[in-house]
Amino acid sequence: MLTMYQQITIQTLFKQGEKKSRIASQLGCHRNTVLNIVKRDKVIEKQKRVRSSIFDPYKQKISEYLDKKISRLRIFELLGDEYGVSSTYINMKTAILKNQHYDLEFNQDFLEFAGYYNTVILPCTPYSPQQKGTVESGIKYLQSNFAAGRQFQDDADIKDSLEAGWMVMPT
Repeated sequence: MLTMYQQITIQTLFKQGEKKSRIASQLGCHRNTVLNIVKRDKVIEKQKRVRSSIFDPYKQKISEYLDKKISRLRIFELLGDEYGVSSTYINMKTAILKNQHYDLEFNQDFLEFAGYYNTVILPCTPYSPQQKGTVESGIKYLQSNFAAGRQFQDDADIKDSLEAGWMVMPT
């Protein structure tokens, strides 16, 4: 979402006769974004989206855990263990607060979460839909090649199977 200043700049430049594609290149956004802003009657201060969360069914349980002073990381583990809840993060606003090409600002809790689980964060470049598929193709590869037709007893069994020839583990 562009700031109010950027939206006003777009509207002003368009009224001055600048082409949408030139405005887009000057501000580093997509030309369709410029078109949408030009069509609006007024500037949007903050965009609000109503989306359901995969955690909505567990809000009561999460509140109980928080009341017991259980950390967010442990709550995530408990939900995974008890209900099989898992999540993937793809430039979601709660994880990446600002992503304007290489100018990234991460949520501090998310950084701690990623550090705790030794996770590498690989954000996609905005307006590059081909990257999302590249990021997700590793998961697809594992699901269709490594996990297909196999059943695992526990995490240790998965780790043993991976170490048995699928991955080279660092020493």
